[in-house]
Amino acid sequence: DGHLPAPAARAVRGRQVSALAERIRDAILDDVTDRRGWRQEWDGFDDETQEDIRAEWLRLIEAELAKEPT
Repeated sequence: DGHLPAPAARAVRGRQVSALAERIRDAILDDVTDRRGWRQEWDGFDDETQEDIRAEWLRLIEAELAKEPT
């Protein structure tokens, strides 16, 4: 019937959520760093701090996207 078993469906949905979350995170970062002064501040962070921020934003976005609609 074309439906995936529940674990497979969750895995596919998880990858889709992750890809969407990455696009959302990147769009937010692009918007924020396109504003006067923010790019310079962002560029002033070391690579590790930038990656920590990206990872935390991704985690937050994925958590919200994974919630069941109310």
